[in-house]
Amino acid sequence: MLFDFRDILLFLEKNIWPLLLIGLILSNFATYFISKSLALEKSGSSDVVVTTTEEDAIPTTIAVDVSGAVRYPGLYSLPENSRISDALALSGGLTGVAAQRWILKNLNLSQKLKDSEKIYIPFEFDSDELCKKTTIQPLTRAESVEASASSAVIPANQVTPANQVADDKLNINTASQEELDTLPGIGSVLAARIIANRPYANLTELGSKAKLTQATLNKIQSLITF
Repeated sequence: MLFDFRDILLFLEKNIWPLLLIGLILSNFATYFISKSLALEKSGSSDVVVTTTEEDAIPTTIAVDVSGAVRYPGLYSLPENSRISDALALSGGLTGVAAQRWILKNLNLSQKLKDSEKIYIPFEFDSDELCKKTTIQPLTRAESVEASASSAVIPANQVTPANQVADDKLNINTASQEELDTLPGIGSVLAARIIANRPYANLTELGSKAKLTQATLNKIQSLITF
């Protein structure tokens, strides 16, 4: 049944305000969704892609010379920002004849290392004057060249004991008590006596200072070095 045009006009006249309100609400919704859609498109087009170069991905390493009263002295390669404690751990830690009093007073294990630095840990038998001068410091250019020529840089996974030379002889001046205990005729008591009377220049001095018998010296002379 068709509506009369006059009926439509009469309907609009009676409901003009509700219709205007509905139209306003619909208009606001349309404006909101259109603006939100445009904002999402704009933000999506302005995204920045961050890339990492190959140079950034490779960690920087430093070379540090560790010597003195450590188990495995040598030239070590460590990651940048490593600390003294990291270098000492790579070198096997301190020996039983390290100058403990000096270490407690002067050695800052948390100190960050720089490339070409030298760490010397004094022995108990080092003079007080040497201990006072002992510092953690960079090598001079000449010392750095000499160290590089005489020793290869040792990565963390290729540590070689410095107490043993090429023919597997044990260094009597740097070996730990456990290592000395492995020598024939040397038990824990003699090992402690050897450590207490270091250093030794030769077999005769070892016998006289550590009170070792000639029979014991004959057993170990081919197995040790000074």
